[in-house]
Amino acid sequence: MGASSTKKKISSANRRLRERSRLSFLFVIFFFCLFSLIFLCTLMTDGNKHVLKDENDLVVDGETEDYSNWDISYEEVPTSNALGSTSNVNSETHYSKTKLADRVSTERQNRNDNKHNNNQDGSEDSTVLHSRTLTNPAGNNISSRRIRKINPIQPDWQKVVGTKEQFYVYSAYHNSLFEHIRIIGATRTKSQQHVFCRFYDNDTRIYITVNATIKVIRENWNLKFSACFVICYIPDRKTLPPRYVSVISSSSVTASASNILRVQYGQDKTDSLVNFSVCVKPIHFSYDSVLPFLEWVEFHKLMGVTRFTFYNHTIGQSVGCAMREYGDDDVDFEVLPWSSLPFVSQKEIRTEGLFAALNDCVYRARGSSKYLVLVDLDEMIVPRKLYNYTSLLDKLDTLSNRKKIGAYSFQNAFFYLQWNDDQSLFKIEGNPLAERVSKKLLSLRKTRRRSRLHPHKQRSKYICDPEKVVEAGNHFVWEMATGYFTLSVPAHLGSLHHYRVCEFGGDQCTKNPFIVDKSSHNFGQQLAIRVADKLKTLASKCHFDIDNVIDSHQTQRGESTTTKNVSNKKPLGL
Repeated sequence: MGASSTKKKISSANRRLRERSRLSFLFVIFFFCLFSLIFLCTLMTDGNKHVLKDENDLVVDGETEDYSNWDISYEEVPTSNALGSTSNVNSETHYSKTKLADRVSTERQNRNDNKHNNNQDGSEDSTVLHSRTLTNPAGNNISSRRIRKINPIQPDWQKVVGTKEQFYVYSAYHNSLFEHIRIIGATRTKSQQHVFCRFYDNDTRIYITVNATIKVIRENWNLKFSACFVICYIPDRKTLPPRYVSVISSSSVTASASNILRVQYGQDKTDSLVNFSVCVKPIHFSYDSVLPFLEWVEFHKLMGVTRFTFYNHTIGQSVGCAMREYGDDDVDFEVLPWSSLPFVSQKEIRTEGLFAALNDCVYRARGSSKYLVLVDLDEMIVPRKLYNYTSLLDKLDTLSNRKKIGAYSFQNAFFYLQWNDDQSLFKIEGNPLAERVSKKLLSLRKTRRRSRLHPHKQRSKYICDPEKVVEAGNHFVWEMATGYFTLSVPAHLGSLHHYRVCEFGGDQCTKNPFIVDKSSHNFGQQLAIRVADKLKTLASKCHFDIDNVIDSHQTQRGESTTTKNVSNKKPLGL
């Protein structure tokens, strides 16, 4: 009886197993057919879905106007939104002899003439790019019948839509060493997000989408949002290098992109290579101190700097006009927009997202500048016994293996503005304006400095080779390319002169021991003459009152009136 019952149970169990097996097989067949159908539908989808969607496509006479063949760098832009016309300028400005507005007008006129002539003789419009077939790295053909109208000029920070957290991107650069595209962005400091990079050719046709890696920049002060890198690896060297890239939240070819960045290649800039460039973090608080600004620029020109890059969060009208009108044949001013990053400074992100700006400037300088100086508007790296940065670095290179030096770190020295002025007088024969200006320049008036220098990596600043820097910080390089290091510069050869009020407010800092340091006086007469000449030139163009400019920056305590107005916020030196 018991044996018979056991056999029935085994038989029943086997029967259930066979039924489950048949059901499992049917499920496999069903899903295989379903996914095969989806795959076939995808292959049959019209090629238009590979085109970046844009609600702002401009249609003229039934055709989409195409700007994609205007092979222009977004470092050249129309100057219709003149810098300094308002306290907050949002357009990117690159002061060069060629005006894009003229190029755009000429190009549009030529296109209209061609279209008119071709229509008369019955031929096709030569400016219309017809559909053609591209081959992606997998060997699949991608048909693009329509070209998206884009503006290759960077409009400012651009949003990445569809992500879990707020995400913005600013610029994109090619890294030839590791064959990837590195994008400067900003997002939540602590979050797990997955994004993709969509690559486009020179005609803005999509040809590949790849996974992206988000790397939060280390110096973020544990605030809610941080600057970050978005790294897009190029699959192999056979893959067509992208001209444009978008960061998207989905790998689907039908996903629309809310941003598009032109990829900058260092080798494209070698024809404009300079020895020294200088970068300043985002300028804020409507900075408008004309005389200190001219002093700072002319000092760096004396040091051999010929290219200046600024990030415009809020620049005042007078300094904005000075930037716009500087116009020397031997100096290049680049003012980049920075006002549309929506994160609250100091509460949600550190100081207007300065770490994104610093790293953008490092990668922007690759191929175009041999060395890059990263300082603020109240700071100057001052050599001792040497008279420019070229001779200074030549001297420093003898202290170590120059081929392995990637950056030079200079210790910070505070020259507090509350300390009394130096009473030294500069006699400049035949130039009373320069003699008068010399009495007002910070680097000549303020010679008392705090005795103790900060150690390297604490408030220090640096000069670097941008090709050797992987991740830049405010006071030191966080990551250098393999095999390179930062040289700590001995104070007797040079230091960072930092002209500011007490860093913690009040006047308590003036009780610190001090010494008199007149190393900046080595350049005093030349500097005063340069500033006076530039002030005269700009006075008529920017409608400056020279007397007002000279006299408005000094009080009885020797403190800048502009600095006093903002000292209760966050001075530029922070």
